[in-house]
Amino acid sequence: KALPLVGTMNWVSGVIGFAGSGYVLDAFGASDLYTGAAAGAVIAGLIVTILPASLNKTPDLPVTGRKDALGTTGD
Repeated sequence: KALPLVGTMNWVSGVIGFAGSGYVLDAFGASDLYTGAAAGAVIAGLIVTILPASLNKTPDLPVTGRKDALGTTGD
């Protein structure tokens, strides 16, 4: 049920981004628009660099005494 909504949001975000950048370009000028876009990219890169390395790891599964669900049970 949500797949059409996801596809629609892609189109909506494109329209909002295009209109928003046109407004900023008209209100502030090209140099301010591109400076803000470059600053946003640098800030995003710094945030990704600062993130702890533990966010990139997969969690360890707890060890239990049970057999694997797909393995043999010995019965």
